[in-house]
Amino acid sequence: MSFSTKKYAVYAENKNSNAGLRLFLQIDIFLDSFYIIIYLVMEKIDKKNQESAKAGNKILIVDDDPHMRSALSLSIKKIGKEGDIFASAEETLNYISKNFTLSETVSENEISPINPYFLILSDLNMPGMDGISFLNEIKKYPVFQSVPFVIITAYGTIESAVSAMKSGASDYMLKPFDISDFERIVGNAEKFSSYSSNIFKRTAKDNGDFPKDINSSNFIYKSDAMKRIDEYIKAVAAADATVLITGESGTGKEVAAKRIHELSGRKGRFVAVNCSAIVPTLLESELFGHEKGAFTGAVSAKKGKFEQADNGTIFLDEIAEMDKNLQAKILRTLQEKTIDRVGGDEPVSVNARVVAATNKDIEKAVSDGNFRDDLFYRLNVIRLHLPPLRNRKDDVIALAEYFTSVYSNKYFRDVAGISEDAKKYLLSLDFQGNIRELENIIERAVILAQEDKFLDVRHFGNFEPAFYGGLGLNGGKDGDCENCGNAGGAGDKTAADNTENTTASISINGINIDNADLSLDRGFNGTENNIDILIGDTGHSLNIKEMEEKLILAALKETGGNKTKAAEKLGITSRTLRNKLKELGIN
Repeated sequence: MSFSTKKYAVYAENKNSNAGLRLFLQIDIFLDSFYIIIYLVMEKIDKKNQESAKAGNKILIVDDDPHMRSALSLSIKKIGKEGDIFASAEETLNYISKNFTLSETVSENEISPINPYFLILSDLNMPGMDGISFLNEIKKYPVFQSVPFVIITAYGTIESAVSAMKSGASDYMLKPFDISDFERIVGNAEKFSSYSSNIFKRTAKDNGDFPKDINSSNFIYKSDAMKRIDEYIKAVAAADATVLITGESGTGKEVAAKRIHELSGRKGRFVAVNCSAIVPTLLESELFGHEKGAFTGAVSAKKGKFEQADNGTIFLDEIAEMDKNLQAKILRTLQEKTIDRVGGDEPVSVNARVVAATNKDIEKAVSDGNFRDDLFYRLNVIRLHLPPLRNRKDDVIALAEYFTSVYSNKYFRDVAGISEDAKKYLLSLDFQGNIRELENIIERAVILAQEDKFLDVRHFGNFEPAFYGGLGLNGGKDGDCENCGNAGGAGDKTAADNTENTTASISINGINIDNADLSLDRGFNGTENNIDILIGDTGHSLNIKEMEEKLILAALKETGGNKTKAAEKLGITSRTLRNKLKELGIN
């Protein structure tokens, strides 16, 4: 018999005796019960903390080369980490599918799976599924969407690695790799994991709990024009009326739509549909859903975008491109608040606020008979027009700094800001592609920044010809190079024109390269445009190998042939430099 049980027995025997003794025993038993509850709660918390400690503490590695797998296994042990190593993407996904779910939510009776990985390393070229396809597949799992994904690639396929980064990879590692390279990759991933764990992630359930002045939709501005637009959005957001947003491509129409949803108080999802990207025959099923057996391949019923946006907002982008038959069905949905699934017998009620957008002159489309006038009047209840970026230059630097922060985190760069010369350069551009063009310029600059702390004019050069076959920067053939060096879109001035920088040399990672060096064996002449370093007067582009050779020779020249110091200047290890010298045939 336990001590507590004995107390209960004593209490039972003396329940009719001294009242003071009974009270004492009651208090004593109560305290015992209280301590037991505290112990159980603390034990549960401790167990949860132990599980959390296990989360995100391992590295997932995929490589078909057994020698590389062995090297990576040894590297993991050397830095005191653990990892799971697989020989193929298919084997990895098979393991993942058995342990994780594609669903973003779990039921009350299910245990949410803990992601044990803080970094994923995958070879680029593998038999069967390659690294980029594997990246796309594993990112479908919500628990892996924020995990850094690093591509392992050979030197000769570096352009493919850059393509992988555009597809969502965080970084790439060249093989054969040095342990310092591996430690850098792991260190960056750990920093990102720590950063991500402190970010509050908003879910659809929480939408109604946010104050009305939040800006999680990244609606960034400083100009008076955009301030007035934001005030207008705040005034109309709570209404259920339809909204029509117009403006050029890249002006931020979807961001504005998200801002409206964010401030609306609606608890449902924000669902975006690009009407021009889906063929009309499939768009109907995509918007309204279908029943099982409605057409060949419809093996199960599927909810359309309108149902997915129930109690939320559906954003119909490029609505002017929609087929007129579908326009009629959208009109009926707006009028009746119901949709008809493809192959369905009964209408389905939906409560989704419609926000539509177009970059076309929609009034002209109506007058030309290409867009239904009755649907136009239904959509045009609240009208919002976003001005092009060239007409609101006060927003350029604010947006540029925001994108710098975003892509510095994505690509593990320590970029602290943008230099004054770079700001002047950005303000001089026309931005025919608007915010989307500015975002692309900043993303490319952050990638090129490497170890630099600030983005400068030299980072804004469009280096794509070096990767993709020696075309001129304006997309023309060799010799057609009117706009060589433009960081922005058509019609933008060059960096040299905007900064009046007419130096006869360039500097990359602190290494000065004379333009005369660039003409070695190639017939290149010196140029006043630092951004044009890859293009000569013949229109021929230096490729990556040639550019590396020039950089290495310049570094060796500056350091008096000291390979260790040259490697430091280049931002690589001495071993990597030795391999490069051997590969390039430099004595």
